[in-house]
Amino acid sequence: MTAELKASDYSVGWICAIPIELTAVLAILDETYPQLDAADGDTNFYKFGRIGSHNVVISCLPAGRYGVTTAGIVAAHMRSKFSKLRFGLMVGVGGGAPSGDNDIRLGDLVISQPTGVSGGVIQYDFGRAMENGEFLRIGSLNAPPSILLNAVAFIKAEDQAKLGQKISEIAQKIEENDSKFQYPGQETDILFRADYNHVPGEGLSKDGVDDADTRNKPFESFYSPSTPP
Repeated sequence: MTAELKASDYSVGWICAIPIELTAVLAILDETYPQLDAADGDTNFYKFGRIGSHNVVISCLPAGRYGVTTAGIVAAHMRSKFSKLRFGLMVGVGGGAPSGDNDIRLGDLVISQPTGVSGGVIQYDFGRAMENGEFLRIGSLNAPPSILLNAVAFIKAEDQAKLGQKISEIAQKIEENDSKFQYPGQETDILFRADYNHVPGEGLSKDGVDDADTRNKPFESFYSPSTPP
């Protein structure tokens, strides 16, 4: 039986933007922990658990209230209650990532790192689209904490075949725990062209879509990591 944990025992904070992201996080927990008493003035709801050797506290943005301001409020409440957090995570859908050179598919996990002109992530409202199609940056975000950048360096140095096997084992565990996360098959993984406008509510099937709106590109193993220098 796991000893009762205190707020100071949690080292990782994880914030989800939407409920399905929260469901996915809960599916990968190695162990779940009991709830803690709520702090005065803290409007967050929390879930607690362990991933590997890390004790993780998880929260989600309020339903129907999204955006940077709301996320900041949730993060502030979390930091106030859990003062020993070493870093925070917010894992979600990234916009503007795929390109002709980067074959990024739905379900791929992308880990960014700082460059000479970016802290690793470009906030959508920290830029302006110009008439010539270029993107003019008007601000930047801080780089991730050093502890995470050190972890990325070690991931790059790790044997990629072994890393792919670990990813496969984790994915299999998630599929076994919750059927909604099972891979539906390559035939349903349609790669649409970047300029195709999806009709809201119609999903991502190819029914009624012209072949010119899709791309035929070889599908590589979705458990094979790619770690550019």
